[in-house]
Amino acid sequence: MNTKAYMVIIKGEIRTSEVQSCQYDHLTNKWDITFRKGKTYSYSCENIEF
Repeated sequence: MNTKAYMVIIKGEIRTSEVQSCQYDHLTNKWDITFRKGKTYSYSCENIEF
């Protein structure tokens, strides 16, 4: 992820450098965040800031 163009804050912590990609899932109304270590987690909208 381009850390100069984006900042990802998950549950109040800046996690931009750890995030590989973000994708919004309209079916679950959650953000699917894939981290550089290969794991993907779903977060509700109130836990994510860009």
